[in-house]
Amino acid sequence: MKKLYIIRHAKAEEGVEIQADFERNLEERGINDAHKVGIFLQKQGIIPQKIYVSPAHRTRQTAEILAEKLNFNKSKIAYEKNLYDATHSDFLNVITSFDNQAEVVLLVGHNPSCTMVADYLTNANVSFMPTCAVACLEWKTDDWATASHNTATLLWLKSPKEL
Repeated sequence: MKKLYIIRHAKAEEGVEIQADFERNLEERGINDAHKVGIFLQKQGIIPQKIYVSPAHRTRQTAEILAEKLNFNKSKIAYEKNLYDATHSDFLNVITSFDNQAEVVLLVGHNPSCTMVADYLTNANVSFMPTCAVACLEWKTDDWATASHNTATLLWLKSPKEL
């Protein structure tokens, strides 16, 4: 059985003309939300074997806070360039290439990709994932390569406001 936690990055600073989108950092609310989500995941007993993250600053910061709360070695976070500005296919290609030895994976990315892929994989009418929302998906399989349309079950979707 495989579990994937799709997490949209926490609330980031608004972009300014001189700053590239890639370099936007978390704002204070985002930092607080990431801590709140990390504590929630820790209380759920979630122990990821792998964390895949878009290399943008805001996703890196979100993932590092989550890793700290989950006692995951930050040096083992996998920064996946195909998760930044990802299409639906890019996102799915990353998921289907996960190492099958990993049963529990966290993936920190951006919208609209997080929402679209959570909906596509589960067909659960996921219409919008707010910042730092977490979707918990489960497959009754041992092979990540089988992830495709409507193959996963959405166990829950939580936003920081619900925690």
